[in-house]
Amino acid sequence: MTQPRGFDLWKLILVGAWVIVALLLIYPLFSVFRASLIDGEHGNLTLANYAAVLSDFAEPSRDCSLKEAAHAADFLREISRATDAEPDAAEWGQRFGQFARAKASPKPWLAWVLPVYGAEFLRKSRHAVSRERKELAAHSRQAHEAQFAAPYREYLRDAEARCQR
Repeated sequence: MTQPRGFDLWKLILVGAWVIVALLLIYPLFSVFRASLIDGEHGNLTLANYAAVLSDFAEPSRDCSLKEAAHAADFLREISRATDAEPDAAEWGQRFGQFARAKASPKPWLAWVLPVYGAEFLRKSRHAVSRERKELAAHSRQAHEAQFAAPYREYLRDAEARCQR
């Protein structure tokens, strides 16, 4: 049994579907692609639009939301607990920015970087504060021993002399 080669309803529907796809999908995509490659001032072909978009990739496209601000506030409270001092937001922001730039792109976006690297930064900050406290205690103990070593030795000599009498 052979199929007729003439024009039928299903071929008309298929052609109509391709026309709709071309109008609603391909033409707008082609227009966007063409606009991204053509310089708006002179009409020349350029990749400057792509360079501008990709160089500002890490910049936020909006202000931070209330949820993101609350997350940052919680982070500052945790830093405050770790250091037993009122946190200077600007100083800790700079420290966290340096930490995040070492881990991520050159312009990290706080809303993205804080959940990803915040816990690690907090852990390292707690470790640094703990290390500083231990070093301070050791230095204080050494200073105390240096200050009172001679009088203590004198006291021991006197006590030993009294015991020997």
